[in-house]
Amino acid sequence: MKPAEKIKKPRPARPEFKAAQLGLSIRVERASLERATIRILNGKNTTTTDITDLSFSISEIDIDPADLAAHNQFILTLGARIKIKDRVKSGNKDASGKDILKEVNTVDMAMRGGGTVRPFDPATGLWSPASALDLKIEKGSVLAGYMKLGDKADREFKKVEKWNFDLTDLRDVDIGGPLNEDANIRVRIEQDRISFLHDAVISLPDYEVTMRKDSWLNSAEDQAELLLRFSLEPDLQKAVVTRVGGLVDVLFKDFEKKLSDDRGRMFFLFKSEGKLSDPKIKFDTDDMLARLGAEEPDQK
Repeated sequence: MKPAEKIKKPRPARPEFKAAQLGLSIRVERASLERATIRILNGKNTTTTDITDLSFSISEIDIDPADLAAHNQFILTLGARIKIKDRVKSGNKDASGKDILKEVNTVDMAMRGGGTVRPFDPATGLWSPASALDLKIEKGSVLAGYMKLGDKADREFKKVEKWNFDLTDLRDVDIGGPLNEDANIRVRIEQDRISFLHDAVISLPDYEVTMRKDSWLNSAEDQAELLLRFSLEPDLQKAVVTRVGGLVDVLFKDFEKKLSDDRGRMFFLFKSEGKLSDPKIKFDTDDMLARLGAEEPDQK
């Protein structure tokens, strides 16, 4: 006789917290926490997040459950060092053909800033924090940097090879890396989702990347949709132009000028979506060809 199977009981849903449960209105001038450390293990997507030197304060706390439309906010000021580790494909396989994973730092940054937080949904009264924050990511922080652009967008680069554009130098740059200078960003944070409210410019060794408005990421779910503009640094731009050579200039007169912004820096548009740690990247070749005045040739 087979032993009786154990029936797993469903885990009870986490109770929702409503402002009405406070039972009183709250007005507090200031509360703070200094130099705290937090570790978050996410079993769903295998990430480990370590937050160190966490200091934050909340001030001007004004919450009235009976009037959340007018009294439902506090001011947040914070600073911390955040390191996120994940396991990604190494490019090698074991004897059974399975991908061998390697541990990488997807984020290692120091940041500070603050803004206004609205802790409750005014319509339902449920705990649902939403905030608009101005943040500074400090120079020397590292965002990704363990993937090559060409590895993630190989098919997209091949689309322009028919025009004799050899973009090997652009293919070989790292996606991300250490910041050359502080980066200022303005974001909205709600239910683990971070949305960019304005274009955010991040200066990296080989290029400047602009995270365009309406890009978003969710580190808890390891998902993102980022609209990216890569503006090349002078040395990389010179290498690209030299490699492409005169044949392209015959096909597209003044191609460097046509592909450059008003600062004279060549730029290309990309879209990154899917897993933050292993994204799918699309090169906007239509934009590039449109600026050159070219049309996509017939695929025969």
